[in-house]
Amino acid sequence: MELKPDFFIGGAQKSGTSTLASWMAAHPECYITEPKEPRVFSKQSNLTAVEPYQQFVADINLAKERLFCDATVTYLYEDYVAQRIHTALGLHPAKFIFILREPASRTVSSYYHIFKRGHDLRGLEELYGNEFGALEEEILREEEGILNAQKQNRLSVDKYVDKYDDPLSSFRYLKNSDYLPQLQRYAELFGRENICVLFFEELLSDRDAVLNKVCDFLGIEAFEKGTEIRERKNPTRIPVYLSYAWMRNRPTVFLCKGVQYVWSRLLGLSDECFYRAYDKNEAKYYTEKLKPLFQGRNAELSSYLEIDLKSYGW
Repeated sequence: MELKPDFFIGGAQKSGTSTLASWMAAHPECYITEPKEPRVFSKQSNLTAVEPYQQFVADINLAKERLFCDATVTYLYEDYVAQRIHTALGLHPAKFIFILREPASRTVSSYYHIFKRGHDLRGLEELYGNEFGALEEEILREEEGILNAQKQNRLSVDKYVDKYDDPLSSFRYLKNSDYLPQLQRYAELFGRENICVLFFEELLSDRDAVLNKVCDFLGIEAFEKGTEIRERKNPTRIPVYLSYAWMRNRPTVFLCKGVQYVWSRLLGLSDECFYRAYDKNEAKYYTEKLKPLFQGRNAELSSYLEIDLKSYGW
């Protein structure tokens, strides 16, 4: 591997990574892959290529001259990725930026993110309607539920088989929100000094402070005043009808998209006929229900990071 990333924006999913990646793409000393999530280390077979990143850069020489970034958001929670990066990069120095979001809200948001694609047909009531035990117990229960749903054909994993060695990883909404062991895994391999932890809540409240922090961490000049920074948001919208979500599973996805195209173009109907914003009341209810589940882990994480997470509303 000749072209090696100098830094990673590795997660957490649904925590503002698309926004940060779009901001850093505007910096003259940075080069972000296109698309921003090449998933090179998510699949061992990708690493057999002579230059696995070549297809994700328009100008490989420019990518070598600048700080090259892989912004695959699943790297944080994929158990095997940190070791793969460590092995592949060797002595090449790399830094890691991770954005954390209050774990209960990230759990719910990540569920909607998968549901909108029709890849998980379970409802929030089924997932989180019961009383909770300890976080560790619920993570084990979550795994059991995933395996049962897969047997019942209520999960669509084909797309994930092509992209990840662990195709079920994206369905572990609770486990993926348990940040402490994930951060520790990277710290053990790369050192805590090479990890920058940001918070979704600060991205929303103070963009300039976040950008200054990132530039200082990477050792590059701060953004010049007046620099045009493209705002990129990745809002979650879900299918209006569950049957439509189901149809979006392969192989009917192409038929589904064809129907949507005909309706929207020939009949002048907007995408709102097919998608809607998720129910904020439902999201709030389950977010509040899940919050106590993470309290103990939040306290451990707060101590580990030496940050009062309550100041971010956790």
